[in-house]
Amino acid sequence: MSSSLVLRRLRARFSHNQATGTVVADPRRPSLFYHLVEPPTPLAPASDVFALSFLSQPPPNAEASAIIGWIPAPFGASSLSPEQLLQRLSWREFRENGECSRSTLSTTGLTPFVAALASFKQVLHKSIYASLRDQKDEFWLSSAKQLQEGWMHIHGESVLAASELGAQPPSTSDQRNPPALGRIGDPDDIIASVLVEKGVVRPETYQPMPSYRVCTADGVLQLTPQLLQDLVEALQRVTEGEQASVNP
Repeated sequence: MSSSLVLRRLRARFSHNQATGTVVADPRRPSLFYHLVEPPTPLAPASDVFALSFLSQPPPNAEASAIIGWIPAPFGASSLSPEQLLQRLSWREFRENGECSRSTLSTTGLTPFVAALASFKQVLHKSIYASLRDQKDEFWLSSAKQLQEGWMHIHGESVLAASELGAQPPSTSDQRNPPALGRIGDPDDIIASVLVEKGVVRPETYQPMPSYRVCTADGVLQLTPQLLQDLVEALQRVTEGEQASVNP
């Protein structure tokens, strides 16, 4: 049997929508949604979990790139209010999309299909790179003009002075935990590195930070409004493509 035929059969097996229809918008962050998903999933082979996403529509399958990560669903999750749900979630058990171990994936039977899809982080980095390349984020543009030359960190609306950075690479950093002025952010919060020359961001120098975590003790990743908008649009395009390939 050819590998393409095997992949088509695997896709057919998981082409059904595993989302239960229960979706909860985070009352503290309206752009973040929790989708209740039935097993099997990359996190758990036999129990319901929540898939976190910036898209309000349910993920087309349990391996969709729009899924930021997974967190176990508490008992009776579908009957809880958003506030009650957030209080009962066990964030210590959160797993990023693509982070689950091969043993878990093998147990659920998803390993071949997962490899065929882009991860959330891949879409995140490509989206940020495109935003920088197209000079769409006014905050980035004004910050680069102010800096003029050197490496810089971008923390939402808090920009570290280049003189404080020395030879350190610049970074696109998560807004959830911006460091104090003159300090470099935690490695878990630095999304990527980029260079500024003559007041312009050089997008070709964009390099993802391997240590970046989409969810830490400070919460799920946060971006500037423009970067978030661009990411949501990118996730929507990728999701449409995944739906077309999974359900031809």
